[in-house]
Amino acid sequence: MGDMEQLANLIVQQTTLSAQREERMVAMMERLLSPGGSGAASSDHRPATNDAPARLPGAATPAPFLTSSASLRDFAAWKMKFDGYMLLTRADNLPPKEQRAILLSLLDEDWTRVIRYALSSS
Repeated sequence: MGDMEQLANLIVQQTTLSAQREERMVAMMERLLSPGGSGAASSDHRPATNDAPARLPGAATPAPFLTSSASLRDFAAWKMKFDGYMLLTRADNLPPKEQRAILLSLLDEDWTRVIRYALSSS
């Protein structure tokens, strides 16, 4: 096996391990931040509702970024990550304008122009 193949395999392996670590970290934070979690109890404990603000800080839930050069496969992977991001941060409970702002922040300039001018839905 050539050096380039070994390097490519190591990069793929490192990417996989990094994704697994990220998933474990998000799951641990979810457990800690959930109402029944083993995290520190707060003095003003309130039951969780669907209208609760985002549960995870931005650093714990990396937002997926989409470029206009993405293939259909890349887009499908991005869409799945974006759906998970919206679920984990509870951003899907936000008003449509705020959801749109989140979406636009995760797109490159080409996609932003498409959304802004071709798909005007405000």
